[in-house]
Amino acid sequence: MAEPARAVFRSGSVTGDVWSLVSKYVPSEERAAALHRLARGKYISPYFADPRVRGVVGRTLVHRLGPEEARKHIQDEILPNAILKAVQARHEARRIRLGRQWVKDELGNRCTTPATGLLLGEFAQWVRQEAKNVAEARILKRGEDALEHTRSLVHDPRDPAYGLDGSKTSEDSSEGDLADLLPGLRSRLSPREREVLDHLRRTPGASLADVAAVMGIRPSTARAFFHRIKTKGRSQLLGQSAARNV
Repeated sequence: MAEPARAVFRSGSVTGDVWSLVSKYVPSEERAAALHRLARGKYISPYFADPRVRGVVGRTLVHRLGPEEARKHIQDEILPNAILKAVQARHEARRIRLGRQWVKDELGNRCTTPATGLLLGEFAQWVRQEAKNVAEARILKRGEDALEHTRSLVHDPRDPAYGLDGSKTSEDSSEGDLADLLPGLRSRLSPREREVLDHLRRTPGASLADVAAVMGIRPSTARAFFHRIKTKGRSQLLGQSAARNV
């Protein structure tokens, strides 16, 4: 796939955003924004056709967070990771099928080719298909754990849900350090999310139930705010990871 002039793409278009993920000339901030648009727009649906995948999602995310928050979790965490994984695999030679059509050579035979050999529009279609396949395969392989450990798709040891050495940390205690790990995160939070973060930072060892009692809200509401903080922190890390993997 040749490196075309940036001007040929409309800002925010699917082809422009896909190109932003693979181009070394695009700033990391723009790359993160492109990844966010692809994951949250109409490019990839957050709903799955495979009933086995729907069953896992229903038993975990929907049951724990509710339908709307579950959809946001898929769009903010699972799909961005899957898109990055697909983009990282673009140099692997394989047989490629776009929809119902196989990519063929000049003799009309199915051929083995890296995705970088496709036209940009075809490449965008391949990334969408591959990302959806990656997301479904991970959910099925890991079952309920896939929805809690999507970090493994990127292998970023600076994920705020993990210790700096890669080990899992306490959910209630680790998020108080997010602002230190991710400069600029605070400006992306809502006032209530900042309040939750501030309580966790000021009171080491405090649980979300403790924070809920101080704020006068239900524990489930505090958990929802906590989930959004993690999602925004991971979204910021995904942009940094995309920049490193170009």
